[in-house]
Amino acid sequence: MTINSSGNGDRSKDPKLGDAFDGDDPTAEEATRILPQRPVQSKPLKGTLVGVAQSDDAGGEDEERTVFLPAGAGSEADQGFDPAVAWLVVIKGPGRGEFCPVFYGQNSIGRGENQRIRLNFGDTRITRDSHAFLIYDDMARKFFLRDNGKANLLRLNEAPVMVPTEVKDRDQISLGETVLLFVALCGQEFDWMSDGDEAS
Repeated sequence: MTINSSGNGDRSKDPKLGDAFDGDDPTAEEATRILPQRPVQSKPLKGTLVGVAQSDDAGGEDEERTVFLPAGAGSEADQGFDPAVAWLVVIKGPGRGEFCPVFYGQNSIGRGENQRIRLNFGDTRITRDSHAFLIYDDMARKFFLRDNGKANLLRLNEAPVMVPTEVKDRDQISLGETVLLFVALCGQEFDWMSDGDEAS
């Protein structure tokens, strides 16, 4: 392609490329499509859906959603398998007694519908969009907590979280007026994706 002084492109056809980049070709489409983040259910799911989820938007466009596949999930049977690896139980504040599952990878925490861990129990000091992240690293089999720079501090066992910090079973996480008890399932002794491990 050569550019003339007016800034318009003069598309000279390369025999190797053919008409692939012809602007008049109605079949030419964008090379990259960004997919929306999968929605998070406000209540735990009763089962696991394997396959591609479709959007229920009134616009009529079917949107594919990204599915997280942990390391080692190679077989087709494992695709779409996204089990809980831990839970956050509200022990103080609005929503006391409620719980949320934690999944593989990065789990955004906030009040909004698009949060993987949705804490929409009435604590308005928790932001709607990604107040913090709770991460399960399936390679190291460890959990980490990181703040997302919001006005209200995130605390782990009453200490402010300023850098990504490891979280252990029965640690307490405080944000806003809410205190959460962290209950781990996966870790050094068990992981869903490791053959031979059994939950104790």
